[in-house]
Amino acid sequence: MFRSLTSIIYLSLYTVTLTFTNRAPQRSTGDILDRLQEADIVDDIIQRAPYEPLEVHHGNWTVDFGNELPIQAFDMQPQVRWPAPNGTMYTLVVVGPDVPHRDKPEQRDWLHWLLGNIHNNDTTSGESRADYIGIERPLYQPGTHRIVYLLYKHQDNQEVFFFASVIKGRKTMYKRSFFSPIFFARLHELIHPEAVNFCYVVVP
Repeated sequence: MFRSLTSIIYLSLYTVTLTFTNRAPQRSTGDILDRLQEADIVDDIIQRAPYEPLEVHHGNWTVDFGNELPIQAFDMQPQVRWPAPNGTMYTLVVVGPDVPHRDKPEQRDWLHWLLGNIHNNDTTSGESRADYIGIERPLYQPGTHRIVYLLYKHQDNQEVFFFASVIKGRKTMYKRSFFSPIFFARLHELIHPEAVNFCYVVVP
């Protein structure tokens, strides 16, 4: 019994330590804006840069405004966190704007994940409009690609009616191409994203 209790305490401490060390570093508003502009995300993917960072993890890998993640990290659906007052509602969008290649993004933006009508910051409460899918090859050609995470706050904290049909798994992959965050936000009156993050993935 003592050994079991010791194991539970050790596991709890390990979990707390892992959670703490896995958090992204704090970044200033100016730093966030500079990194978004350097990556051509402002004007290219969104019209106005949000000031809030979005905390994103793929397993033990942390997304941090332009760092590089291994391709296998995207096999795992991201864990996304943000501070949310009670009673607020959000929509989360994850896109790859460089499909099939950044020099010739003929299928941009490619929709990796769309989760709507999230209550507060509980992603399990969200309405899945496009199931999460990671890096698809040969769709993603060799080279460096951006992956962008956008969080939109609903106006008046009301539920949004989504016009497009639900995308399930890999059954209708063609529907993921040519997704425009700017057009999507305007269509659903979400205006500008509330928080953002992005990273790079190198496809061999």
